[in-house]
Amino acid sequence: MRATFADESWRSNFWAEHIVLAHINFNQDLDWFFELLSKLKNENPELEEFKSHMVIELMNKLDAETRKRIWQKIQDTIIIVQDPKEYIKDSGFSILPDGNLRFYYERKELLIDRNDKHFKHVNELLQKQLSKLILIESPITKISFSLSEMPLFRPRADFFSPEHILSLIDKKDSKKEVMGVIKLAARLCSAFIEVIDPQTRKRILEQFYSYESYFLFLLPHYHKEMLKQAISSDRFFDKGYQLSTDIIKQCFDAIEQTLRYEEDDIETFLCGQVSELDSKQSIQIQACDWASGIARNIYEKEGLKGLKDRFSCVIFNGKIV
Repeated sequence: MRATFADESWRSNFWAEHIVLAHINFNQDLDWFFELLSKLKNENPELEEFKSHMVIELMNKLDAETRKRIWQKIQDTIIIVQDPKEYIKDSGFSILPDGNLRFYYERKELLIDRNDKHFKHVNELLQKQLSKLILIESPITKISFSLSEMPLFRPRADFFSPEHILSLIDKKDSKKEVMGVIKLAARLCSAFIEVIDPQTRKRILEQFYSYESYFLFLLPHYHKEMLKQAISSDRFFDKGYQLSTDIIKQCFDAIEQTLRYEEDDIETFLCGQVSELDSKQSIQIQACDWASGIARNIYEKEGLKGLKDRFSCVIFNGKIV
């Protein structure tokens, strides 16, 4: 069975901080990882574990030809970025370095100081709104649409609403809730990569092109096939947020339940597993750790364009760019 691996890099515990996740397929070439690992062990024989900042320092010291060869392999890693500041900016707010909130109302710039009596209330409202916006832009919206294209009677039809997903997080603290949503959304993109990948959707559609006169009637089969492909792979994540893998597993179960209700010939279908792995036990997770750290470093210095210039596939706030 196919499998994918993912790990994320997050600099701080500030609730509006971006997160960068690296997604690697089970058959992906990891020669770049082993070459860098060998060089790191030669330089630091006493160490057993190497963090991404050490990898970045090493790559900066490599000669141009070696660095180019390694980049040709790293670029195949899918990079997923969730940046809440983009949603905040679109809402008309901005968070200043001192934590104060600035927004525009009737062409006037207004400031809410952290010591203002209304600051906590406005801040919590912004965080809760942010949680919903992030989930709406996540794959659950596309999954919900695909399920809606199937017959009316569907088990657990409302499972993929943002409100229901938020209820699974169950955080009374809006700050912790939005931080959990940011990480969950990045992992949802990794777990349902086929749902948001235009190339995958195109390949599935091409299966039905020869039935042009019946194409509209075959659209439900297209949506079924896309969801089936998404949940037929094993999805492995680094340890650190078990709740997210529990929620994604529930998403898999809800889709599988619907597919089994819809089709009689799905008895042989195997749903993939969703679980966390210790990075010490998985080369792929270690490679994701390094790649996500490298990608985050680029994003913080050069922005989204820097990532697009170096990686073949970048997903930004739920959309492939």
